[in-house]
Amino acid sequence: QQWDRHHMVPQSQQQPYGSSAAAYFDYQSLHAELIPALYEAGHLAFGPGGTANVSFLPDGLGYEVWVQGLPAAEIEQGREESVLEALVRTLWSSLGETYLCMERRMDQPTPHQPHPGLRMTLWRSCEGDAADSQRCWNFVRNGTCARGDSCRWLHEIPETIPVDIKVTAVSRLAK
Repeated sequence: QQWDRHHMVPQSQQQPYGSSAAAYFDYQSLHAELIPALYEAGHLAFGPGGTANVSFLPDGLGYEVWVQGLPAAEIEQGREESVLEALVRTLWSSLGETYLCMERRMDQPTPHQPHPGLRMTLWRSCEGDAADSQRCWNFVRNGTCARGDSCRWLHEIPETIPVDIKVTAVSRLAK
């Protein structure tokens, strides 16, 4: 079985993340894992003082990284994509195997977000450490495993949740 986006929990089925495994997922652990990781990635990607804050997105489906200084100026000049990619590229290298892939997408305008912009969605396994520790991550990430039937790990695709990351310039607070 090859992994593709059809194995992800569709956003229409999320409550807020919504699958059977996601219903029991420990979101407090996710927050404890990602908020410090986002600060650290911001520090590494933008230098000291580049990341002003990390907060929850208004829709509750991810995190908003507030930047200041040069990264904020880049966003204000219409280069939000390069700022987001620098942050996520740095973040990705520090994440564990439970994060399977990422995709870029545009926000839909809402009353809560007058400047919708870009989001990067990270797809994370939500089945828990016990199930994840039995899984062949070569198979999960690549859809194949060179060891085939002799592999000691399970060749199955985990259920996933989306975790959105958005960057916003602090100066947008005043607008």
